[in-house]
Amino acid sequence: DIPKGGSLQNRLLILALKKGDIDKKDLTAMQVMSREGKFVLAMSAFLHYVAENYEKIVADFNKDRVVLREKIQAKAEQTHARQPTTLAHLAASWRVWLNAAVAREVLTKDEAKEMWKEIWNTLVETVEDQKSQQTTLHPAEYFINLLRSALLSGRCHLETVEGTQPETANRY
Repeated sequence: DIPKGGSLQNRLLILALKKGDIDKKDLTAMQVMSREGKFVLAMSAFLHYVAENYEKIVADFNKDRVVLREKIQAKAEQTHARQPTTLAHLAASWRVWLNAAVAREVLTKDEAKEMWKEIWNTLVETVEDQKSQQTTLHPAEYFINLLRSALLSGRCHLETVEGTQPETANRY
């Protein structure tokens, strides 16, 4: 279910998944790794990296998110104004994670660069997908659309301020 409220929807990255989109073998492998505590260890290493490098991470993150937002905006046509910001924050967060993985020698610099390309391309591709997910109209827009539909259907008409039918009522 998509949360109600256009403002909230436009601050989220909403991905629609269908049955079969997640490979069961991959999911099972992740569940086994989770039970073995591998994700706990990975998170611990990441948090340790963040604690050691906090000031630099914050400074780099703030620079990255601005630059990445501009890049996403340049690629995004007619998207909600908040969407590039949401995606830029997510992309900048991925950069922090990739830097941590390289620093802890989990990934090489080349592997991190390749992973970054895939992450970036995926995020940019989601811009179009988000348009269909962000369907909630502002209440005023919704009212105008309903009024327009009712008038065009001929099932209603407007009244003058005196409460009478306008002379041109049959035109709309």
